[in-house]
Amino acid sequence: MIQTPASGQEEQPQLLQASPWLSENTDYDKQFFSSYPAHTYKKGHIFYSQEENSDYVYLLCEGRVCLSIDNPNGDAKDIFIADKGFIFGKLSALDCMPNCCYAIGVSDTIIVKLIPKSHFTDLLNTDIHFCQYVMTMLTKTVRTLISQIRLITFGSSRARVGYALYHLVNQYSTPYKEGRLINITFTHQEIGELIGLSRVSVSNILSQMVKQGILKKKEGYYYVKDIEAIYRCVLDDL
Repeated sequence: MIQTPASGQEEQPQLLQASPWLSENTDYDKQFFSSYPAHTYKKGHIFYSQEENSDYVYLLCEGRVCLSIDNPNGDAKDIFIADKGFIFGKLSALDCMPNCCYAIGVSDTIIVKLIPKSHFTDLLNTDIHFCQYVMTMLTKTVRTLISQIRLITFGSSRARVGYALYHLVNQYSTPYKEGRLINITFTHQEIGELIGLSRVSVSNILSQMVKQGILKKKEGYYYVKDIEAIYRCVLDDL
């Protein structure tokens, strides 16, 4: 995990701690779900659709799954991206209503365990430790949603892109000689749908950051050369 500058700490704790890429400790997989087989899916697989009732909740063992909403006009907004250890499809099990978004695989390979809703709710009713895991996941999700509302309401386009870059660096990067290498690839459209911007807006802002020496792009991957500039652009542009 990258270290953030000391300046501005009073302003940033929630915004820069609430990532749209949500993962969770996977120890409970062996504790609660070891008997369930893991299923492998490819990028683009839809686990459930918006307004659909599914029979399972889904434990993500490997890969990434995007939770999104759309409308009949084809407009879409990504809510968050589930990563290793996260359980998605929980709300439908908790309130017995249809899923409020759709879940689609966004990494090349996704490995998931399908947990019957009845088993999930039984665990919630009988095991306090499992309840704590689920509450942690729900809390992370709520804080991420509040951060996105704050960004979309008050933040500039540059602040939104900086927010996404900050968390990509924080979760998916390794050191290299000039800074950090983001180890996953993404399209400008994917980032735009996550932060409420058009593909063109994201492309323009990333191009500006390249010209300013904050970023470098090579063979489809982004290198962050100035991490503090990413940090500042989120806070200064709110």
